[in-house]
Amino acid sequence: MGVDSSPSPAWNDNFTSNITRGLYLSTSPSDTSYWLSPSGNIAFGFYKLPCSVQHSSSSNCDRYVVGIWFVKSALKTLVWTANRNHLPLPKPSSILFTNQGKLVLQVTQDNKEEPLIPDLQEPISYAKIHDNGNFVLYGSNSQIIWESFDYPTNTILGGQKLKAGVDLVSRVSDMFNPGSGEYKLSIRQTDGLVAVHKFSDDGTYTHVVSKGFKGSIMNPVTLNLDKNTGNLFLVSSDDVVLGKLYEDTTQQPTQEEQKGMNKVFIYRATLDSKGDFNLFKERIDGNVSATNDKSFNLVPLWSSSHDKWTIGDYILFWLPCSASACFAGAICYLWWDRKKKSIIGNWKSSQGDLELGK
Repeated sequence: MGVDSSPSPAWNDNFTSNITRGLYLSTSPSDTSYWLSPSGNIAFGFYKLPCSVQHSSSSNCDRYVVGIWFVKSALKTLVWTANRNHLPLPKPSSILFTNQGKLVLQVTQDNKEEPLIPDLQEPISYAKIHDNGNFVLYGSNSQIIWESFDYPTNTILGGQKLKAGVDLVSRVSDMFNPGSGEYKLSIRQTDGLVAVHKFSDDGTYTHVVSKGFKGSIMNPVTLNLDKNTGNLFLVSSDDVVLGKLYEDTTQQPTQEEQKGMNKVFIYRATLDSKGDFNLFKERIDGNVSATNDKSFNLVPLWSSSHDKWTIGDYILFWLPCSASACFAGAICYLWWDRKKKSIIGNWKSSQGDLELGK
């Protein structure tokens, strides 16, 4: 297909090395399908979508997206997707890092070849998937020429900012279809109002996530998720906090303790397919036995829908089921006890009743 390189498979996922020209990824079983961050907790590459009832045949289950996900997490949480409105990718597909400094996506079935990241200003010297979930492309002087943190899809991660003019857009389906959905979350730069809009509406918002600031503000206004505390603040360009969506008021760990925690947990704020903006703390190292508490692997911290889904000390959250958890196409519900800081009750499908209890 005229690719101008002779790539070799990334057999040795050297966690501390950069991604260099000549490497490639492929959905072929004999090749490497993703690159790992230094810790090995986060992956960039071909993410295989779960098989739903609508895609039950073996051939239709081979559906992929190019994305970033928590590869060791029990949920295999997908947090970023490339070219999300041109999905899914069939098998076989490949990503080639050519000797000319381009990342090229090849889809053999359609005989297509196109840039994975279009409109780059200069060739890529090397790339890296960092432990914070940021996929970064570097130029000839090791300067950043592109990074996924500047182009979020439905999620921001700890250490990331939702910048002015950038929206979070929900998915069609939280589990089966990561294409652009019905809702978007945006920041109004005139007063810092954060709201969720439905694309079918005429500019009106479905609900306010954070009220506008009264008085003059310095633009641009960003939504910042702190990597150490999970604090979700609205901040002006002169570092004035305009609004606090979530603030952790508990005693903070020492700096040394925090370094260890950052290798184990990550904060993420996600706009789900129902239009709710949820903040979680998720364990990403795959070590369930370290706490002997499975509920501690995913801790709900805050949701824009708490006013709708709160009963006393209990808050309702929903997540896409894993294939092993319940039938395909279902949504798993969990009740979070705010006082005990633990999950109670069973996972309940979207076709069953929601109830408290063990």
